[in-house]
Amino acid sequence: MYLDEDEMRNTWGEEGLLMYAGGRLRLHKDAKDYLDEEETLESTYWLFDEPKFPNIWDRAGNFLDDMCKKFGVKPAKIDNNDRIFEARYEIVKHGEELKYQEAILDKSKKTPVAFMDYMSGVPYNAVEMKPILWELSTKEDEYPALTDENAAAAPVPDIFFDETYIDSKIFYDYLFLDSDGTEGLMNGLSGEQGTDFLWWTRHNMILPEEADKPQKFPTPGEFMALGVRLFPTKPWGDNTTSPFMFSGNWFDTLYYTSAIVEEVLEPTDLRPFPLYKVKWRGKEEDKEADPEEYNKFYARPSGFEEYKAGDVIQGTPGDRVAILKDVATTRKTQTWKDDQEFLEPIWRIAPITFYEMKRE
Repeated sequence: MYLDEDEMRNTWGEEGLLMYAGGRLRLHKDAKDYLDEEETLESTYWLFDEPKFPNIWDRAGNFLDDMCKKFGVKPAKIDNNDRIFEARYEIVKHGEELKYQEAILDKSKKTPVAFMDYMSGVPYNAVEMKPILWELSTKEDEYPALTDENAAAAPVPDIFFDETYIDSKIFYDYLFLDSDGTEGLMNGLSGEQGTDFLWWTRHNMILPEEADKPQKFPTPGEFMALGVRLFPTKPWGDNTTSPFMFSGNWFDTLYYTSAIVEEVLEPTDLRPFPLYKVKWRGKEEDKEADPEEYNKFYARPSGFEEYKAGDVIQGTPGDRVAILKDVATTRKTQTWKDDQEFLEPIWRIAPITFYEMKRE
């Protein structure tokens, strides 16, 4: 899949234009500092950062540790730094329409209830597949990963084009290119910050037609990441897991997000109910000032339910809880830009079981 110069200009813009011609990389004059003219993009993509975009890994703090441990994955290494590029999304309130109508890939089909734009930057001819990892909806045995911390290239998989990954969660495969409801090499959304070097992979989420197959995912507040599984013949910089997470975000709905209980503060004479210290996501700019507490907040219960904190000694995580946000909002959709702060006076822990089933 090759684009001509005009298409490349439309994709990346004039500044830092990357023209992938005949499998070779040519560079705009202002991008010469990154690599020599005759270098191939497939061997140097990890030099290309997009510093104007948030690093989700920094926002997460240790919020994603359990997911990384469970699936054996780590963030991408870009210029030797841990990096998960911010993915963009929008999901509608029931009966409403997307604000970003340009994100609909095929208007002749059923209208999507949500879309997600994952930043992408690894050349197609270097990628075996791009499987999506959903923190809670993906089962552990559905996402095989390999680790090698000292290799110059990705480890050789047991099975190429592994069918263990669910087809609906493979956005790109070297054999069949982009999957249904997915389009790679996309421009960004109009009116939003554009990229200099990288591009976007867009996915439309459409409700199933069958009444007996209701949409049960994604789970509110779960992290969704675009994984990259390279061919073992391609260099991969300082990466250590295959797949590695390249782009992602927490997928909140209009009314719900989720948090993890870190500490339980018992009731007092002035507060006749427990208060819960929860782990959510903080602001990148606050991490340096307070790396331990910048992503911790206090949440009140909405009833008499009790929740447990994690145990560091035992290595058990705290309860994953549903957070009911501002129900008085007049917004009709939820986007990646909304709810960037945890509103402690308003938001409440809600006794809703999204995250596990308990049998009495």
